[in-house]
Amino acid sequence: MKKLVGILMMLFVVQVSFGQKTKKTTDTNKEAEEAEEVLDTLDTQTVIIEVNYKPRVSDAFKLIKSPEIEGDDIKKEEIDYSIKSFPVASTFTPATGKAKELKKEKIERFYKSYVSAGFGNYITPLAEVYLNSSSSRYNDFGIFLNHHSSQGGIKDVKVDDQFYDTKMKVYYKEFSRDMNWEINGGFQLQTYNWYGLPENVTFAPEIISAIDPTHTYTNGSIGGNIDMEDSFFKKASLKIDYFGDSYNTSEIHVVGKPTFEFPVAEELITSKFHLEYLNNSFEKGYVTDEEFKNQWANFGFSPSLEIFRDELTVNLGAKVYYTFDLKNSVSKFYAYPNVTASYKLISDVMVLFAGATGDLEQQTYQDFVEDNKFLAPSLLTIPEDTKYRFYLGTKGKLPSNISYFLKGEYKNAKHSPLFIYNSLLQDNVTTETENYKYGNSFSVIYDEIKTLSFHAGIEVPYKDFLKVKADVKYYNYDTTDQKEAWNLPNLEGSLGAEYRSEHWFAGAKLFFVGTRKDQEFNFTKNELETVELDSYLDLNLKGGYIFNNRLTAFVNLNNVLNQDYQSYFNYRVQGFQVLGGVTYKFDLNGIF
Repeated sequence: MKKLVGILMMLFVVQVSFGQKTKKTTDTNKEAEEAEEVLDTLDTQTVIIEVNYKPRVSDAFKLIKSPEIEGDDIKKEEIDYSIKSFPVASTFTPATGKAKELKKEKIERFYKSYVSAGFGNYITPLAEVYLNSSSSRYNDFGIFLNHHSSQGGIKDVKVDDQFYDTKMKVYYKEFSRDMNWEINGGFQLQTYNWYGLPENVTFAPEIISAIDPTHTYTNGSIGGNIDMEDSFFKKASLKIDYFGDSYNTSEIHVVGKPTFEFPVAEELITSKFHLEYLNNSFEKGYVTDEEFKNQWANFGFSPSLEIFRDELTVNLGAKVYYTFDLKNSVSKFYAYPNVTASYKLISDVMVLFAGATGDLEQQTYQDFVEDNKFLAPSLLTIPEDTKYRFYLGTKGKLPSNISYFLKGEYKNAKHSPLFIYNSLLQDNVTTETENYKYGNSFSVIYDEIKTLSFHAGIEVPYKDFLKVKADVKYYNYDTTDQKEAWNLPNLEGSLGAEYRSEHWFAGAKLFFVGTRKDQEFNFTKNELETVELDSYLDLNLKGGYIFNNRLTAFVNLNNVLNQDYQSYFNYRVQGFQVLGGVTYKFDLNGIF
């Protein structure tokens, strides 16, 4: 028995030893295999990455059929409510409330037509009529009539000095989504007198009685314009003017201005064309009795590219003209820059602007008469060539809506027109002398002038009923051939105010014009000498009362300071003038 137990124990020990050895061998072999696997980097493996589940709508399954609810025939239990009320003592008495009424603003009715009439000293009638009507909101028709005249009465004037001015304008407009167009016409008849006889010459009574200083201007025009939307052809205008006088002068002036616009990338290129024809003839010259004419044809082209970048706006362009002097068979080409820019430095408070431009402007007899009614009917009309014009300035709006404007400019203009006095060349005039050759008319001469100018202005409004304006301009002229820039002031200024309430309105404006220079023939020295015209102030007042939205009374006071100044050499103006009248507004489709 003991022998058997010993044998079993020996077998157990041997078995345990063999198991440990085998395990050790196995572990060793396993480590070797793992080492080989580590060294073999080309072996493919599976990598599992675990992330949080993010459901999407597309993962959901749509229910194909609706669920059925069993027992939907359940009856609702009927409940009976009852309230047991009892009185409660209260001493509170609510105050009676009053509804707050909103203040309604009065809607002012605007009338499209009016008639105005007035009368003043110097036997000065004034009449004005404007009629406006439309058959729909897509058209508009209007007629404007105006007459203003005076019987003169200027101090120390020896001949007639009255004037008459009557004009009429008519137009028709149509509006649509893609196009607006207008056709218009007008007529004007003006009568003035060459009353500015030289003060240093004594005329015999028979000479004075022989002078007929009256001359008449006649003007007729027809034209139109068109504006297009969503088209490369943007707009165009055409105007045909006829202008003549009582000395057989006639002038035809035609101007056409088509405009095209082409998009390039995000910008727009604008192309403006200028087509112009002028033909005028004068029965005789100032020195000779020969007829002379002016005939011009001008063709212009002005492309420009406008660029917008935030607060900066730049216009890059040029102007080119080709002109024909048809009378002398001469043609010439002109080219000018046309570059402008503006930059909002401080929003609308300060806007800087600058430019470098030039232009060609055809002078006409009609334009000269608009500025000076006392011209001799024998003028040379040629285009003014502004070679260059540089300017720099700033403008903006300060707090309380105060607006201001500052600008400096320098330009060089060739063939710049100047009015010059036609001096009496002999002191023994006769009754056969032309009515405008008694030292009482002006001519136009041309010179190349370089001008440095400054312009400043300010406008101060106070609430909605008062507005004050001030403006001043300074000029420095550098002439080439002429001794002076004849009849051009070095300084101009104005100060004005306007007041308006529900029933009252008033206004005041003070003009200042600096000294000007002209020339006169001195018989003693037998030569032309320079004369200086004094500066002057001219104060004008106006006011009135608005009875209702139809009827208004007004009064105008001119030359309140009663200044005896000269608008041109030897041409003095009327003294203190007063004119009063009424204006009545109405609609053609409902006068009352």
